[in-house]
Amino acid sequence: MVRMLVAALIAVAVAASVTPASAAGCADEMKAVKMAWDKAPAGPKKDAALKEYKAAEQAHAKKDEKACMGAIAKAKTAMK
Repeated sequence: MVRMLVAALIAVAVAASVTPASAAGCADEMKAVKMAWDKAPAGPKKDAALKEYKAAEQAHAKKDEKACMGAIAKAKTAMK
């Protein structure tokens, strides 16, 4: 049940990443990934996703949208 929910949340986050950057910025993507991460079971995938999420936070703080979106994409991939 939890895996299905996590998969659904990741699917929503991936679908949102297809929208133009002006419609869904890095902050919105980070929220979606954080929600999925919070619900994910503990393990190496979750740990890897956290590392990339923290990189996204740093890029977002520096207002580097490209690096932020790249880190978010890696976090999504890590949770698959």
